[in-house]
Amino acid sequence: MFKDFCETFQKENWLSKCYYLHDFGPHILKFFYIRGKNEGLEPHVKETIAKGSSEYLVDLCWTTGYYDKKAVGYWIELALESELGDQSRDGIWHDFIKLMDVKANLKVGIFRPSKREREEILEMFRDEIDGHRIKNPQEQYLIIFLFHRPDTKPTKLEISGYRFDYLGNYEEIGTELFPWSARE
Repeated sequence: MFKDFCETFQKENWLSKCYYLHDFGPHILKFFYIRGKNEGLEPHVKETIAKGSSEYLVDLCWTTGYYDKKAVGYWIELALESELGDQSRDGIWHDFIKLMDVKANLKVGIFRPSKREREEILEMFRDEIDGHRIKNPQEQYLIIFLFHRPDTKPTKLEISGYRFDYLGNYEEIGTELFPWSARE
């Protein structure tokens, strides 16, 4: 999914549409909304992203059986929280905790920590997942970080992806750099 996210990011030319990092939010939610629809699931997101839809518990989720009153079984396949406005540790922690408390097979968190806090934030996630008392072996987390990289010439946007299991073990699954001269 991380690879598809980065490919769509480039193909849809989000960089030309966004001047600040927080401007990416609607594009990100639209990507996951369409992906859920294409997978035959029931995406829920605020109506400004998809007319006739509404949020359910988190910024975006994919459900199955939610609208079918005769369906046996209902679950959340994907839960997503995105915090691109507040890059503080507390702001990121607040949205990450929501993901931990929701039952879903895949939990996606999209954040913009400062580059110098990357490892500290990843370790915070690891510790929070490891310390959570309710564990579901089916749960996985996809964490995506967006970083403005003014230290590169030309200036770039870095997108890094990490996969966490239900015990807090994690690995980097990829990093992509895109030329971008916008602001943080």
